Amino acid sequence: MMRLEHEESDNVLKRIRSLTDNYAPPKGASPELENLYRTLKELEVDLREHIHLEDELLFPAAARLEQELFRQ
Repeated sequence: MMRLEHEESDNVLKRIRSLTDNYAPPKGASPELENLYRTLKELEVDLREHIHLEDELLFPAAARLEQELFRQ
């Protein structure tokens, strides 16, 4: 289920990146809009790190633990 959520999150991030032209505010953007774009980019970085940690560390560790429990 979590892997599916990660795929969905990835799709949302791609859509946001596309809509914001890779987080490049339009020429003459207000400071608030520039801040929004910067914050969206930070959100993507943070979420990708979170997903990476779960996919590469947490999920495999949980799977190993589950296998060990079933062997006992």
